[in-house]
Formats: sequence, structure tokens, C-alpha cells
Amino acid sequence: MQTMKLTIAPTCDCNFKCVYCFEKDRPAIYMTKKVEDAILDFIVKNNPNRIHVCWYGGEPLLAKESIYRISEKIISLGKEYDASIVTNGYLLDREFIHKMNDLKLKTVQITIDGDKQTHNKRRPHNNNVDSFDVIMNNIKELSVSNKDVLLSIRINVDKTNMYEFVNVYRQIKKINPNIHVYPGFVHDASCKSSVCIDDNVERIKFYSMLYNDYNIYIPEMIPNIVLSSCMARCMNSFLIGPMGEIYKCWHHLGNNNKVVGNLMDKRILTDIDMFARLMKENDYIDNKKCMDCKYFPVCGGGCADLKTQNNNDNCSIFKYAMTSFLNMRYKFLVNKV
Repeated sequence: MQTMKLTIAPTCDCNFKCVYCFEKDRPAIYMTKKVEDAILDFIVKNNPNRIHVCWYGGEPLLAKESIYRISEKIISLGKEYDASIVTNGYLLDREFIHKMNDLKLKTVQITIDGDKQTHNKRRPHNNNVDSFDVIMNNIKELSVSNKDVLLSIRINVDKTNMYEFVNVYRQIKKINPNIHVYPGFVHDASCKSSVCIDDNVERIKFYSMLYNDYNIYIPEMIPNIVLSSCMARCMNSFLIGPMGEIYKCWHHLGNNNKVVGNLMDKRILTDIDMFARLMKENDYIDNKKCMDCKYFPVCGGGCADLKTQNNNDNCSIFKYAMTSFLNMRYKFLVNKV
């Protein structure tokens, strides 16, 4: 095996109570040392040349000790290894930041939900009414203390807070212009269609508004070639939950109907039929429309899980705005010189 990609959720617990979270009804389970050992055994058995781990949750930083122990064990294997983390940023304190290089953490993604008032309302901390300032201070600390980490800030947007993106974007860029800031369009089941920016036409208007009205250029407006598929379609990619359960998609964490195996079971993969179906479900190779589409190399067929839920093509935004986006990119580069 060349590369193994693991998304590990050491806990489903969270210190936030986000109004739209799909995991809010999940039990606050934490990974045991037995499961941690089983993860290492799983890696050793498959003997990959390279390992990448994405720490996920829940809020993974509630289980820092698990992150420390698992990271140390994987690094001790002597394989090529790096890691990333998806966090709400509240517990991204100085102590953890100073350990990042030892943990081989290269990428950090933090989510913010608009300006201070909106964020604190939509992503309230369990005890602290003001999580926004704590997160912003942690972003400053990370930017100063560890310049080797690629920091990405996802700002969740819908029609109720879309204009707040500009101020938060500028606030973060003032901290460090190299921080990657981008919009995350909320499309979960709890978001009403009248509020979500879930139509490609509306998203194109949003990107255009950012550039034409505020001179904010978002790199995602120009796509990269998709060199690999998502976790669901990759044989050596898995999401591992806190009880050792195995999934094939980030969206499935905590959903017992989507479990394909468990590291604590000798068989590992306990539902081969489910595993095979998820690997092949809505595969772009079986979709003539995808295979004939000239935008396929920058799309890769889109999210198979969303395609299954929505029963539509889930086509890339670039299919409908490539010319205008290229023009914006050209103007951006010319003005930058």
C-alpha cells in the first residue's frame, strides 16, 4: 500500500452548541487506549509507505491526550507522515500550538460563522458566551508562534450573514495576510431553502459581489485539477470513530446505519456489502454525463454522498461561471503587479 489516509475522531463530544450541527445528538464518547492501540495495529497490518491523519470530531481538541498518544505511536513507525486538524479553534491554545511541529501538524482549519455577534449566537460555547474573541486570539497566537502551519479559516455563510463575510475576512487578513480565508456555504438539513445559498447562480453572484464590490478575490474561484477522489471512493481511506467504528464518509460519523466495520472486531470490515456499495455509489465512471463533461478534471464527479441525498448532479460551480471567474482572476493578477 502506498498511502493510507485516516480521518480520526477521538471524540464525538463538543464544547460548542451550534444550531445547525448534525452531531448535536451524538453521545459524548471518548476514544479509549484500546481503540488507540487498534488504530496502530490497523496501520501496521496494512503497512503503508505514507500516512496522513486528519483529526476530526466532535471537537478533537477535547481529546488532546489521545491525539498526543496516537501521533507518537504513528511517528515511531518511521513512515512518511503528516497530519491536519479540523477544529472550532476554541482550545487551540499556546501549549498545543507549540506542540504542533512535534505532532507533524501541517494544516489547521477553523470555522467562524460571521461577525462576533452572529458567531456567538450561532456557535455558542457551552459556558462562555463569547467564543469569537477566544478564537480570534488563538488565530493570532498561531500566526505568530508557528509560521510553518497552513491556516485556513472557513466562514460559514447564508443569506442572513453573507455581508458579514467581508468584515471578518478583512479582520483575519489584518492578523496575517497569508491566512487562507474562504466562504463555506451552509447546506445542512436544518437550513431552510430560503436562507441557504444553495444554488450555483446565487453562489456565483456572491463570489462576483466579493470581487466587484470589495476587491476580495477567493482562490477557489479558479479550480485545481482533482488528482484523487474523495474518501468514499478511495480503497485506503477511512474515518475512524471513538469506539473504533469505521465509516467511508465524513458525513456518516455517528450514523450506525453507515458503519462498514470496527477496529475492535477481528474481521475489521464487518459489512463488505455496505463498503462496496459506498465505494461504488454514484460513481462518476458510471455517469455518462460526467464522463463527457469537459469540467470533469476540476470536479471529479462531485460529492457522492450529497448526490445520493439530493438526487441531482451536484455539478461544480465552475461549469456555469468559468469565463467570468477567469476574467476576475486576470484582473486580480494585473492589479497585483
